[in-house]
Amino acid sequence: MNQAECETAPGYTLPMDPLLPYRQGRYGEALALARAQGSPRELVLALLALGADGEAEVALKAWAPKGEAEAAERLALLGFLLARRGDHLAYRRLALVAAGRAQTPLTLYHLGLALPPREAALALEEALALPQAGPEAEGALRLALALAYERLGDPRALPQAALARLKAPSPWTLLHHLRQELLFGEAPLEGMAGAVEPYLLHEARGVRLLAGYLLLFLRLLEGGRRAAGELLLGLLPQLGGPSSRGPGSTSRGRKRRGSMNSPWASSVGPAPRPTPTWSERPTFWRPWSPSGPSRPGPISWPWAGRPSPRRSGP
Repeated sequence: MNQAECETAPGYTLPMDPLLPYRQGRYGEALALARAQGSPRELVLALLALGADGEAEVALKAWAPKGEAEAAERLALLGFLLARRGDHLAYRRLALVAAGRAQTPLTLYHLGLALPPREAALALEEALALPQAGPEAEGALRLALALAYERLGDPRALPQAALARLKAPSPWTLLHHLRQELLFGEAPLEGMAGAVEPYLLHEARGVRLLAGYLLLFLRLLEGGRRAAGELLLGLLPQLGGPSSRGPGSTSRGRKRRGSMNSPWASSVGPAPRPTPTWSERPTFWRPWSPSGPSRPGPISWPWAGRPSPRRSGP
């Protein structure tokens, strides 16, 4: 149910906590409730989940944090918004500052996304060794750890993604778990498509794109090149973004572009530029040290140095 439907449905009562529908992937409901209650943190989270980055930026500027923890989380979300627009170095800096001010599940989650994978994995492993605030907090950290392991080509990404889905069920944890299953697992492919297809119609563009990517990957692994091509043609219009009147557009009508590998995946920004050379890549993708960015290193694919567990041919 989207925001307009939940506001106009007869007899419909919104839950008291906007995080409840947010955690279940019902972002329109979470947005309506956050606005009704004047909850700035939940408002920003829902706007980012729906890809409404322009509105999220306005909400971040209007947010007057109450306490150090809220101020730190505001910084982490501001950095995430900047990363969607291409400034990954600013994201890393703000995530480090935020986690230094207050180590909350949200600031640690974004620290895990912002740091290079080896440093991210170490930080998240240490965080998970401590008592957690609850299953949702643990699930978020395990999802970030799964993504860090994936970038290292480490098969431990699969059990971490499975735990994230178990602790914090949501469209994101489900889809990322299935994605890690495709990369590192041995479960049969049959039946996976049925679990993914409903999310092609999800209200959040990032969820739709991740579901489409998974189905495309499945079709290729199954040898269905024609079906994969048709699916890709269906996904291409979404890569250009909706009309300027859509819920995720800015007042200037700019189009969305790209997506980040994160639970809030969709972005607003200028038209895509040509693919940069390795020397021009954002420092987010380079080996990191406390003294600053270093020279670019090789890509670590999940199947680097060993046969892919999902090879479709001999």
